[in-house]
Amino acid sequence: MTQPPGPDDRPDPSQYPGYGPPPGQGPPPGYGPPPGQGQPPGYGPPPGYGPPPGYGPPPGWTPGPAPFSVGEAIGYGWKVFTGRVGTWLGAGACWALVLIVVGAVLPLALNPDYYDLSSDSSTSAIWGDLFDPLGLLVNLVTGIIGFAAQVGLSRVALDVADRQPTSLRRAFSFANPGTLVLVAVVYAVVSQVGILLCIVPGLVFAWFAMFIGTAVADGAPTVSDAFTASFRLVRAHPGPTILLILLQLAVGILGALVCGVGLLVAFPVIVASTVYAYRVLGGRVVYA
Repeated sequence: MTQPPGPDDRPDPSQYPGYGPPPGQGPPPGYGPPPGQGQPPGYGPPPGYGPPPGYGPPPGWTPGPAPFSVGEAIGYGWKVFTGRVGTWLGAGACWALVLIVVGAVLPLALNPDYYDLSSDSSTSAIWGDLFDPLGLLVNLVTGIIGFAAQVGLSRVALDVADRQPTSLRRAFSFANPGTLVLVAVVYAVVSQVGILLCIVPGLVFAWFAMFIGTAVADGAPTVSDAFTASFRLVRAHPGPTILLILLQLAVGILGALVCGVGLLVAFPVIVASTVYAYRVLGGRVVYA
């Protein structure tokens, strides 16, 4: 019978590569750190780095939109205005000057007797005859200018909401002027017809179209896209939007009471609060 090998009969590991370290050397790689080095990679974060992924927000992460509040919308508008007073006042004053000059000069250019009280042609100017062709033309042109002012100021507010640099020039730059004019014309015509139909339809239309200026400033390529974006938001959030309109109306009245100059403050606050509602109700984030 074969006897099991004793301790002295076992092979010398040094005679077989891979079974042990060669004479005079330490353990092979993988059994410990090389001489003069610390812990091998994988046992902690590299120098200068924070905790591994999963312990904080990933790069590029942004918070979700906050719940919409009418008070927050007006507060946001005031914060945006006070943060860039010079830009807002400059843009508002320029647009107001353009609107006043065109509104005063255009009727005289078309009819020198427009403001002559002794002339029959002055009746439409003084009493606002809705069916007077000249009066309708003047209203249409000034309406387009007013809508352009809303879009321009909305562009500034959108820059702020997106944390993009903005300036006074942005209030007068339009990416799609053709769409702007068409939307303004459609809005003016439908509103006029709605007012003639016992006023209420015109007010309802104005409510549902409250975001068309912001949509155009945000890049809506067509008239349909601008109205669809506005109608969809109002239809999905009827209560908050109508409350916002009522509060904006109160802000506008307060601005008008300060000798009309307060409108240079009230209008930017209204525009910025509309941009806030447009973004937050649409599920997007705004910044100030």
